[in-house]
Amino acid sequence: RQDVAAWLAFVTMALFIVAMVSLGIYAVRKRWGGAKYFLIAALASMLGTTLTEFSVWGQIPFNIVTFHGMELGMMLDATILALALAYFVRVQMDKRERAEQAARMDPLTKLYNRRGFQSLTEAPFLVAARHQRPLSVLLLDIDHFKKINDRYGHATGDEALVKIARVLSQSARGGDVAARWGGEEFALLLPETKLDEACLLAERLRAMIAEIVISDAHRKLRLTASFGVASIEPQKRLEDLLAAADKALYAAKSAGRNRVAKASGVEFQVVPQTGNNA
Repeated sequence: RQDVAAWLAFVTMALFIVAMVSLGIYAVRKRWGGAKYFLIAALASMLGTTLTEFSVWGQIPFNIVTFHGMELGMMLDATILALALAYFVRVQMDKRERAEQAARMDPLTKLYNRRGFQSLTEAPFLVAARHQRPLSVLLLDIDHFKKINDRYGHATGDEALVKIARVLSQSARGGDVAARWGGEEFALLLPETKLDEACLLAERLRAMIAEIVISDAHRKLRLTASFGVASIEPQKRLEDLLAAADKALYAAKSAGRNRVAKASGVEFQVVPQTGNNA
């Protein structure tokens, strides 16, 4: 009875291991993810089982290693599969992180989109509001952007967006958050920045944008932008701060474009220009 039980156990295990190895080879040929790990684990089990069977049958020397080969093979099998599972989980987490990052980025300008901007600015706004720290936001809109697309084509419009995004990226500090707010509008959150300081930055950005020239053999285009700036006081919510900056932007456009306007209480004041007025 013991012989029959031993034979039955060995045959069953052998068939199972052969099936696992065959499945591993098939998975490798199909280029399934993690197939190599699975095949190596199955081969480890096969090797251990073979050592135990041959040692019991007297085909190879009988010792503690060969007798417990099946157990050692199973342990190695489980270890390899655990490592494979950890690798698979890490790969999936990396893919998810990249997907989430892509969902928050604007593919054209490489800046954050509106969703990314809102997710990254809520926390610094709450910190500034709680500890009564200065914080400002500016919105900018490319002047006559629709005419640029209509006259020069969307490729030129995209080039204008990329160039302005580069200006924002190069001018932003470490804690600032720059984003393409939508269409031809951009946003920049400025922690630890008072309203007048934000206006100085906006005026500097306005002058830098006014120096941008898009040209080739058939065209020469200069860009300008209008800015709206608002501070956390007296705004108590991020939505209110953005709304105030948007109203200031509208005031800048109404005053003739290519200028900066700031939200001061319930009023909106145009900031005197100091740079390029093209």
